[in-house]
Amino acid sequence: MRLEEEQRIKDYLFGKKLASLREMLGVSKIALAQRLGMEAADISAVEGGTRRLSATELPRYAHALGFDTAILCAVIDEVERTWREG
Repeated sequence: MRLEEEQRIKDYLFGKKLASLREMLGVSKIALAQRLGMEAADISAVEGGTRRLSATELPRYAHALGFDTAILCAVIDEVERTWREG
């Protein structure tokens, strides 16, 4: 598998986990987008794995959902671990 394809899959898995977190917290895409000064389409793209969060967006995203950036880092670690274990 090519590195580019592997990265797309990981981005997709990370996005799905972000969507699950947002939904569990009862936050709509529109509400999250407003908190972040983004468009709802941007949130959809992040959750769909077609747009990555930048290093400066990651903490803002976490805080907009009401938790620490470490939580999102743990999600990233989980995606990586799951990927390696196959």
